[in-house]
Amino acid sequence: DILRNIVTLIVKSETILVDLNELNPNVYYELGIAHALGKKTILMMQYDKDPMELGFDIRQRHVIMYRGHQDLELQLLFELSGY
Repeated sequence: DILRNIVTLIVKSETILVDLNELNPNVYYELGIAHALGKKTILMMQYDKDPMELGFDIRQRHVIMYRGHQDLELQLLFELSGY
């Protein structure tokens, strides 16, 4: 059961990285599970995507906007360092 595996991994994880580049309902569902469990979530989206397409409840949260993999790596390191 893939959903059971996903939930198990969310439960075991300290931090959840959430890729918002595709408006995938499964991602929103998994994000909801992570929020319900009180997990730290890091939301990320490519800079050329329109954050206004995100749901209003997601859009008002901090979303890392990145230009490429190197930029994303730097921003994730900063975010995970606690600053």
